[in-house]
Amino acid sequence: MGNKTFLYIGAGILLLIGICLLGYGILNIVGSTYSTANASWFGFGIGFALVGAVFLGGGILLIVRG
Repeated sequence: MGNKTFLYIGAGILLLIGICLLGYGILNIVGSTYSTANASWFGFGIGFALVGAVFLGGGILLIVRG
């Protein structure tokens, strides 16, 4: 197996983690707007969504540069 194989496996893992984190972040943002008791989850939602976007960007960068 060549180095490109491991590169694409790593990119796939980053993409999957990024999709999960981005989805969870969006879910937290939507859930935090439901009531004022859950408003503290908005910050966590933004954080998870940003980290998910970074992971997605890293996975896409690995595929493009590979």
